[in-house]
Amino acid sequence: MDYIEKGQIVYFHATKVEEIPDEYYLVIDVFEDITGFRAKIQLIESNSLRDTIKVVPVEDLEVDYKRTRVVMYKLIEIERGNAAMFR
Repeated sequence: MDYIEKGQIVYFHATKVEEIPDEYYLVIDVFEDITGFRAKIQLIESNSLRDTIKVVPVEDLEVDYKRTRVVMYKLIEIERGNAAMFR
């Protein structure tokens, strides 16, 4: 199981009936409750009218390290003032 933390891009490793394959989510928060660790995630790039924010067990998720690195790189460049390169 991957270590899940805020800001990562994740996907469901075992697609359930209600999940659509190849959907990616941004981790908004990770917390512990009485059932274990859970993540609050938001669907990325959705044209769907269904709920795009969910709370799910972290063991259902896997990190997409490549997409997470790309997002982190872009955020760093924006903070450095190089936002024009992403237009």
